Amino acid sequence: IGVPDGITEEFVYEFKTTSSPYIIWPVARAQADLYGYFFSRGRKRIQVYSKRNGEITTEENEVDRGNAEGTLERATSVYRGASPMPPKPSKCDRCEYKDRCPIYRARR
Repeated sequence: IGVPDGITEEFVYEFKTTSSPYIIWPVARAQADLYGYFFSRGRKRIQVYSKRNGEITTEENEVDRGNAEGTLERATSVYRGASPMPPKPSKCDRCEYKDRCPIYRARR
């Protein structure tokens, strides 16, 4: 937890495997930006493996410090009592905490 999949002197590396690549990219970018922010790296390399077609897509660019700071601000606001952004409804259906979760109950 809290460790990139790879790290060099120049960049952080994040790898994801998914059935829904279009959904995972924002998560992967935020995670790589946070790693770059905390480990003081200027670049990030992200690779996403699609289980649907067996392809790996690679993105390499500058760490977005604004995205990292925005992610940290949103997390801090939840810690202080703000409501978190709800996950996809399908995740709620499988969650072990759904019976006591106000987000799940509000969706019913």
